[in-house]
Amino acid sequence: MSTSPFYSHVRAVYQRGSLKLLSPLDLPEGTQVDLTVEVAQEGLNFLPARELEKVTAVLGVGGNALKESEELYDTSSN
Repeated sequence: MSTSPFYSHVRAVYQRGSLKLLSPLDLPEGTQVDLTVEVAQEGLNFLPARELEKVTAVLGVGGNALKESEELYDTSSN
């Protein structure tokens, strides 16, 4: 038994009563899928998980943002 790839986010356009995928899926012909439809917001771009992981790794180098923001607004030490 072979496994199929898992897609967490796929972009499509609604045209003439059908959804048209913006890029092809690597699925065998006739594969049934479950869909959840959410209207895309203009200017909102999604990052693939592998890209998000790179971004969060870089942000972690900068220090403790929560602690630093709390110190910035802490009026008890002034």
